[in-house]
Amino acid sequence: SSSHEVITAYFTTVKGNYIKSSQSDPTIYGYGNDITENEIYSGFSGNLHAIYSNDDYNSIIEENYIEDSGSGSAIYGMNLHISNNRIVGYNSNSYAIRIVEPETITQISNNIITTSGNGLSINGGGFDIDYNIIDCDGLGIDVLDHSLLLIKNNTMIGNGDNLAIMVSEDSNISSITNNIISNFKTGINTESAIQEIIFNNFWENEYDLAEGLAPPPFIPANIGVIVSQNINGDPCDPHANIFLDPLFFNTPVIFLD
Repeated sequence: SSSHEVITAYFTTVKGNYIKSSQSDPTIYGYGNDITENEIYSGFSGNLHAIYSNDDYNSIIEENYIEDSGSGSAIYGMNLHISNNRIVGYNSNSYAIRIVEPETITQISNNIITTSGNGLSINGGGFDIDYNIIDCDGLGIDVLDHSLLLIKNNTMIGNGDNLAIMVSEDSNISSITNNIISNFKTGINTESAIQEIIFNNFWENEYDLAEGLAPPPFIPANIGVIVSQNINGDPCDPHANIFLDPLFFNTPVIFLD
C-alpha cells in the first residue's frame, strides 16, 4: 500500500496478517480492536504511526512484530493493552509507544523494543510499565503531565548518550523497582517526587542520577551510597540498589511460521 490506511477497523479482530506499506496514513487505524500475531512493516518516513487507536474503547495489541521507519510512533493512542510485541524502530525522532491521554486502562508489559529513537512516552497515564526490554539510542521512558506510574522489572539499555527515565513536573511515580538501567548518559532525572527507587541495578551510566538532583523531596536519600549487602551478598545502598555488571549476552531471535 502507498496511501491511506491499509486497515481501518472498529471492534474487529485483526490477526495473522503480513502488512507492508509506505503509506502517508496509519497502517492500522481504529479502536476497540484485537490486533494480534501480525507482521507490520511501515516504511513511511514522516510523522505518522503504524498503529493508531486513540479513543475511550480499549484495543488489545499483542504478539505482533512491528518495524517502523517513521518519526511518529509504532503504537499511538490510549486505552491500550500492549504486550508481547517485538518493535523495531529506525527513526531517531520516533517513539516505539506513545500514550497520549490521561487514563488508567493501558498496560505495557513484556514487549521487546529495539530502536534508534525513543522508547515510551506516557502522557497522564496511571498504570504499571513492567517486564519490557527497551534498547534505545534516545530517551527510554518519558513521563509527562500528571502521570501516576509504577515502573518495575524492566531492562533498559542505552548507547552511552541520553536518558533512561525522565519524569516531568507534577507527575507521581510511586516506585522504580527491580529494573536494570545500563549504558545511558543519565539513569534517572525527575522534576517530581519519586517515592521509592529500590532493588535496581545501575551499570555503566555516566550518571545514575542526574547531576544536581537533590534527595527529598525528589528522590530518596543515600541512593548509590554502599552501606550493606543484599540477600545475594552483593554490595548495595540502603534501598537495595546494586551497581554491578548485569552480564548481558546475545541470543539469536528465531521467528517460526
